Amino acid sequence: MKRYHYVMTMIGLFFLLFPILFKNPFFHHVVFMLFLYAILAEAWNVIGGYAGQLSFGHALYFGVSAYISTFLFVRFHVSPWIGLILGVLAAAMVGFLVGLPFFRLKGHYFAIGTIGVTEAIRAIIKEWQLIGGAVGIYIPLIPSSFVDFQWSSRIPYYYIGLAFVVSAVYANYKVENSKLGYYLRAIKMNESAALSLGINPLKYKEIAMIISCGFTGIAGVLYAQYTLYVHPDSVMAMSISIDMAIMALVGGAGTILGPIIGAAILIPLNEILKVYIGETGSLHIAIYGVIVMIVAIFQPLGIIVYLEQILRKPVGKGLKE
Repeated sequence: MKRYHYVMTMIGLFFLLFPILFKNPFFHHVVFMLFLYAILAEAWNVIGGYAGQLSFGHALYFGVSAYISTFLFVRFHVSPWIGLILGVLAAAMVGFLVGLPFFRLKGHYFAIGTIGVTEAIRAIIKEWQLIGGAVGIYIPLIPSSFVDFQWSSRIPYYYIGLAFVVSAVYANYKVENSKLGYYLRAIKMNESAALSLGINPLKYKEIAMIISCGFTGIAGVLYAQYTLYVHPDSVMAMSISIDMAIMALVGGAGTILGPIIGAAILIPLNEILKVYIGETGSLHIAIYGVIVMIVAIFQPLGIIVYLEQILRKPVGKGLKE
């Protein structure tokens, strides 16, 4: 365990000092995107990993928060910091409302339902001219304004993203080690058995959904302010939902650090492909699919299992000497 904590501390220090050690803005961009998807994967992990509800519609909550913060800023000059709070609340509320009917569905029907509602709302937004329709909404550039959540450098975005990753990890830690986490794992293993023990599956899945959608909403606002543009196909694309689920599953769903490991592997790979191959379209999905198949065959519980075995393996007698 000492080795495990030592490695985690060193990784934390590395990311704190990263912008100082590496000046290239592209590296800052890659790590910020890693942070963004780490938040998304950790958010998905609460409902998909602990509760076992395989949602493929989390892009809806990502997009709702992005649109709300952007619309309020562009139309009413409301600070994105306030928009962040309102966007998170809206994402959590939408997640709660979606959960009311869809949590009554079992197995793959829940996953199909989440896809359907996301695609339906995305189609509606494309026709809704009040919020930009198919054109989307551009955020006016106001360099180096803290109130307006804009800076000429990527470094402030980097540290804000890092702070929210830490908060998402802490939230997963609290869920895993709380009564809520035990109840969610019981529901995941056998919902009927959990119900017979007095656990209300709908209640605790809704709580997990609110937490999950809230953190997904944080990532949505960060992305909107980072790119200064929201569009139905950029913030509600199905690929966003698939990416966050794949990262959690590859790294180790239902664990605290597994989703981050998945993001740390897949996001740099995707960004490098964009540099050397150009915009990859669906290429990254194909590569993700290959990685998922390899992980599913050799370690269905995720890559984190291998890392924990390495970190917790006793040092050999010869090395001690």
